[in-house]
Amino acid sequence: SYSFCTLLEGNKMADLESGSPGRENQWMEVKCECGERVLFPWLGYELVQCPFCGMTVSTKDAVPGEVPDARTQVEAIRHETEVALNRPPKTHAERAKEFAEKFRWIEHRWDAIEAAFLGKPYRHGNVKMYLNGRVILPPSSAYFAIPAFLILVPYFLLLLCFSSLHFDTYLLYSVIFAHTFLLFAHATEPGIQERDPSTPAKPDSTQDVGNYRIPIKWCSTCNIHRPARASHCARCDVCVDNFDHHCHVTGTCVGKRNMRFFLLFLIFTTAACYEGWVFAVRKFFNTQVTGGQRAACFVVIMWTSFGGLGMTGMTLSTFYILGKGLTTREYSKDVYGTSTGHPYDKGSFVQNVVSFLSQPASKVWGKDLSREDPV
Repeated sequence: SYSFCTLLEGNKMADLESGSPGRENQWMEVKCECGERVLFPWLGYELVQCPFCGMTVSTKDAVPGEVPDARTQVEAIRHETEVALNRPPKTHAERAKEFAEKFRWIEHRWDAIEAAFLGKPYRHGNVKMYLNGRVILPPSSAYFAIPAFLILVPYFLLLLCFSSLHFDTYLLYSVIFAHTFLLFAHATEPGIQERDPSTPAKPDSTQDVGNYRIPIKWCSTCNIHRPARASHCARCDVCVDNFDHHCHVTGTCVGKRNMRFFLLFLIFTTAACYEGWVFAVRKFFNTQVTGGQRAACFVVIMWTSFGGLGMTGMTLSTFYILGKGLTTREYSKDVYGTSTGHPYDKGSFVQNVVSFLSQPASKVWGKDLSREDPV
């Protein structure tokens, strides 16, 4: 069956611009990846849109098609209508993916900026490596600017309204340290395991940790036996040691090597919210401020109230889970069952937190990335 396409506005073919008599009325045919045959009139456009799957199809591989008669057109329209009626509704994940695609241009622009300062990146999964692995950035590094902007908004709003803000050194230092540890958590290698594509597939094994036997799983994507507490991140497409979670705030995985920076980012961001709230409340009830300054204080109070409550919850929940000697993934999935103990429990809250935060924060990559193919 044929399906009639939607012509996309864009650059026309050079041969049509220069003049190709007789081709304007010619019908062309191209096959979409969904299997449908898309029929379109030759108007010189490079791209057409399949009405069934919505994908953009290039016309470079188009071949001349038969001129459809009225009956063929009616049958095609009827077939398109039946497919549209029988198509299942889009899931939440599909809608979220379509929404993310609309803002994909932000990542492309950000990648160009990174390449201008750090050179061409190399890929380990979806992770971008610069300077031979010394700087490792996640695939969604463009979204690093979003939490940085949200933290700076109330501070700059107060700075514009009150010239004496620089005397509140606690608020200033909290904002600076929050951005510093956000950058460290974003750019620090979280514990990525190197791939070994030459190793043949092996069965899962086990490892004895104290009185417990921990399964050591084989990762078919990275082609390695990942460590006991490691997990494969679908977003970054790498195995991360002591995998806690993939944080959409920092845009990176939180694991063995950047957990301390992530926790310090939560602490100083929470402190910045409460210090900004106290400063705004004190100025709001000051009789010497103007109406505009009081309105700005009200905005900051609401902003920091919701932000402070959210960050407090995240900070306390992270400390609670670390105090149990678990990662967020292990706690949410109840990896070790409902028993009171597990092999990585040090016996006290403080020892469990210290053991997580005392992990090494750097790694020397033995792989020469300069021999890899750049992106």
